[in-house]
Amino acid sequence: MCVTRGRPNLLRRATRCFQRQSYARRELLIVYEDDDPATKSLVRQLEWEDLRVIGLCVPMRPHKISLGELRNIAVDHSSGDFVAQWDDDDWYSDHRLEVQWDAIAGSGQPACVLGRWTVFDTRSQLAYLSMWRTWEGSLLCRRSEMLERRYPDLPRAEDTPAVDALQRDGKLTMINRPDVYVYVFHNNNTWPAQHFSGFFQPDRRLADQRSKEIAQRLSEC
Repeated sequence: MCVTRGRPNLLRRATRCFQRQSYARRELLIVYEDDDPATKSLVRQLEWEDLRVIGLCVPMRPHKISLGELRNIAVDHSSGDFVAQWDDDDWYSDHRLEVQWDAIAGSGQPACVLGRWTVFDTRSQLAYLSMWRTWEGSLLCRRSEMLERRYPDLPRAEDTPAVDALQRDGKLTMINRPDVYVYVFHNNNTWPAQHFSGFFQPDRRLADQRSKEIAQRLSEC
């Protein structure tokens, strides 16, 4: 489930990551609003190029639609038994879905998140290893669970309560695979730069060669 707005270049990269996934049975549902012509144009092109890409245009409303509400719309219109958050500005390895699906199958739990992921700072072109926590943006979950729990109507941090509830109820497995997900900081994220100050510490910095590899992969998408 990819909720996006006004970032066609990033959306194309996220779509390419989806297209390269090793897990075969998948579709990418892209949710966007009607007043976003750049996204609408790209989604139409992507749908024509790949039948697994499905666009969902949300009509304008008198009030601003929150990110939480848009995610719920995505869950409602998904057709699979499982749903995965697929943010438009991050990078995913070819095996992300397969790795998380294997973790779910092996644990018997209905949901999986990464306990660590890689963070890439586009300003410095340096990569960092995150601390250990439930990284909500990496959620893969049985759709019926998300239909029951729902995302709260919030402009951001909307996925935290849902993931916290899954963990509290013993329905979440966490895995240590930071290689399958790169969170990309680009100065226009949902959270401001101050939120990320704790990430970019010298002791969390990865080797220069790893940073170069990640920068190259991002540019190739």
